[in-house]
Amino acid sequence: MTNSAAGPSSLSEVANRDPGAGGDAGFVVEDDESAICDPDTDQDSDYSNNTKGSKSYGKRKRAKRNKAPGQLPSVKKRRGTRGCLQDLLDMNVDVLHEIFGYLDPLDLLHLARTCKMTRKFLMSRKSWPIWKAARSNIIPKLPECPDDLSEPQYASLAFEKHCHFCLRNLKGIKTVWAARFRICTRCMDGRFLPIVGRVDRNRSGMEELISLRPRLLVSGILEQQWERDYEAAENKEKWLEKEIAKRKEILMHSIRCEMWYQNYEDCLLDQRIAMLCNRAKLVEDRLAQMGWEEEISHMRENNCSLISQNVFLMMACQKNLTESGEPLVFLNFVSANSSSVIQALLPILERTLESYRKERLTDILFDVLSSRIPILEELVDEYRSTIRPDAVALDIGDIFNHPEVLDFMINSKDLQDLSHLDPIRAKLPVILQQLQDGIEDELVTMVEASCGEKHGLERTALLSLATTVFDCGMCCDIRYPRILVHKGAYEPTVPFNLSVFSAELNKTPWNASGQITFNTWAHEILEEVVTLSGFDPATTSFSRMEEADPIFECHDCNNPHLGRFMLQWSAVAQLIRVRMGEVVARQRADYMYLGMACTRCHVKGNSVSLRTHVMSEHGISDPSEEAGDFVVALDSPDLRRTCWIG
Repeated sequence: MTNSAAGPSSLSEVANRDPGAGGDAGFVVEDDESAICDPDTDQDSDYSNNTKGSKSYGKRKRAKRNKAPGQLPSVKKRRGTRGCLQDLLDMNVDVLHEIFGYLDPLDLLHLARTCKMTRKFLMSRKSWPIWKAARSNIIPKLPECPDDLSEPQYASLAFEKHCHFCLRNLKGIKTVWAARFRICTRCMDGRFLPIVGRVDRNRSGMEELISLRPRLLVSGILEQQWERDYEAAENKEKWLEKEIAKRKEILMHSIRCEMWYQNYEDCLLDQRIAMLCNRAKLVEDRLAQMGWEEEISHMRENNCSLISQNVFLMMACQKNLTESGEPLVFLNFVSANSSSVIQALLPILERTLESYRKERLTDILFDVLSSRIPILEELVDEYRSTIRPDAVALDIGDIFNHPEVLDFMINSKDLQDLSHLDPIRAKLPVILQQLQDGIEDELVTMVEASCGEKHGLERTALLSLATTVFDCGMCCDIRYPRILVHKGAYEPTVPFNLSVFSAELNKTPWNASGQITFNTWAHEILEEVVTLSGFDPATTSFSRMEEADPIFECHDCNNPHLGRFMLQWSAVAQLIRVRMGEVVARQRADYMYLGMACTRCHVKGNSVSLRTHVMSEHGISDPSEEAGDFVVALDSPDLRRTCWIG
């Protein structure tokens, strides 16, 4: 720093010194403020000295208003703290140089506009070391100030955001470094023309200079000024050589500035992300102290931050942050008195962490069950192999969700092989009966919801009525007990929210997706069919109707080419008794039919393939369905029961 005795001792002395009346001849004050304003617009005219003949824009006194009788005095609004910089004016100039050297160029611009004294001090050409020191504080390093710009002009071009033509701070403003201005898209239209496709009409000898125009935009004003200067120059070649060298230097500098600005924006983005992460970490640390340490630690181990889970915390972390004793507060957030961000966002953050905890525990449960479910599947398959194919055998979806089985599968410490499931194996018949009773109760509830509770029948008799049929969305005439093992009751639908178990096996408990319903429409038709057959629909069972096997003819469906259309009662329009055995036997023998199964090994197939299978694999010479060597599986698809007779 220089000796204060040789120069001005304070900012007040600098401001009061007449730049043209002796003193330090090198300490020149720029009265036109060209060093801080934009090239084409004087945006700080409030700080300019009033010249003779110009209007005075001093503050006008506010007119006094007559108060009405009984009116309370108005409260004076506080506009800000005045006089905060009054001590700055009495500081030593060398101290000011040291202080201002820690500021950024944009801070110096704002400081120069606070009062006339700081403006005159910072707009002096002798203050260039301060501006240079401020430039050195920018990361990445800003290119050196070019000769055609002063330090304040360079700072304004690099860091301010307003358009040089309309002075508005809008999005989409482009800095044209080669032309030394910023411009918005609205001001660009009508003022400049694109270079591409433009026809140049310039005098010969200036082609190289014209080619050095700013590449983004072209203004005819610049070319006209060059032509006037070219005509006025005594030595045209020397003038042209000087201008070409100047434009080349400006273009090279503009390229360096464009590269710097891109890196500068990247650094700002990195700083902003780092700031948000640091602020979010402070909040996470505070939440960990409040009892959420396990969730916060798990988030960090999996590279998942709380700020990415909660948009409200993201908004809060973008505000100014301060630490004011206890607790951590964000300024200007939630309320004007700087409420605690933790307390303000606590309900939202707790819901976020609760949801994360649920997902974390679900993942842990999934990892445990993914290795144990196959062992349970092996036990269920072993049990189902001991049951006839035409008997009720509930699926693993129901067995797993039984409370006793589920508790054993989750909380058992040692479950490595099938032998560890012996406690469940011993109780499996009782568990299956409990599950079947629960499903049958649910079916009775469906029937009673449509037909009423005053039927006077016990559960099995009600479900076995000839008029009791159910629907799964695909099949419309499913009867008891087939409905207990129907595939449509165990397959999850698209809207169904799969549990951990269902996601692993793609199976659900019986009717978890709500697909099974009581078929009211078919029930009403079957009531009429049973009545026409001479039976009471309120008490007649399906087996009784099968024994009677009444046949119906549909006159509307009769065809002169195909014959009379005959129906069996259970299909509501199905096969007549004369050909029923023949048609059903032919369909069961079809090579595509897989609705039958071997009673010994449960191999599926049709009547022909299973007959061959029983003979070759089990050594029975004359196997048949009547002898029980193979049967129709309980959940086999229904066969077509209609035909025409001539």
